[in-house]
Amino acid sequence: MAVLVPVRIHMGQLPTGGLLREHGLDELYGPLVAAFRTGHLGNFDKELARTQAAHFKLGTYLLVERAALLVQRNLVRRCAYAAGKKTAKSRLVPIVAVQVAYQWAGRHLSVGEVECMLANLIYCRLVGGKVAHAHGKLVLAATKGKDFPIGGTFWPVRVG
Repeated sequence: MAVLVPVRIHMGQLPTGGLLREHGLDELYGPLVAAFRTGHLGNFDKELARTQAAHFKLGTYLLVERAALLVQRNLVRRCAYAAGKKTAKSRLVPIVAVQVAYQWAGRHLSVGEVECMLANLIYCRLVGGKVAHAHGKLVLAATKGKDFPIGGTFWPVRVG
């Protein structure tokens, strides 16, 4: 079960607190799942460092560490919803707003670094859209469900 939790997280299915307690995994995965839900990168990194030895022993460290990209996706998604999902321009998210969200999550990045992080999330197919550098905006995909795809199919595929 300890190995299945990170696999299910990558598929977009988070375990409940009751399930973690039932199998004695709440100490190992509880704070990580909480940080994952909120998109708080600082808490995720702190908890991953705290439980690093246990993850190495289980052989799940790389899988859990790779979930940091999903935490970033959740942070950007929350930022996009906060930037105004109810308006006609809801697809346009100011990069400065994403920068403030990263600062809240414990990462102090410049605008260029935030654009690079967003480009990486788009490349990994975790965020659907593009970065409009000239306008300082993240332009999300127009189709609902394509802007923030569910996990499980997000690692880049090399063609050719």
